[in-house]
Amino acid sequence: MYPLIFVAAIYPIKIWFGAVRPVYGNAFSESWLKIILMSLAGFTLFNFFYGVINLMVDAQVGFHKSYGRPDLNPVRYVIDRQSIIKKGFHLFFYTGGILLIGICFLKY
Repeated sequence: MYPLIFVAAIYPIKIWFGAVRPVYGNAFSESWLKIILMSLAGFTLFNFFYGVINLMVDAQVGFHKSYGRPDLNPVRYVIDRQSIIKKGFHLFFYTGGILLIGICFLKY
């Protein structure tokens, strides 16, 4: 779904680019176009990985509940701290997304 949203959002950005170019010139409008597209791509990419992380952690916990031995300490740790593991990975990917968007703003 996220790639579809990304593709659907490109046309309004193109319309905005066409309206801004005559007013501000090519250099300014092209730099803002790059910033907007990279921000949208970063938002789409990191929200996609948010869902992937949820699926991976849920699959691992489901596997441990079905086939593992819950009395073992590492398996019990994963099962009991499922939400903490998800939050840690989400924080990691969102930090990367913020850094990517920040780099786009500083570079362009």
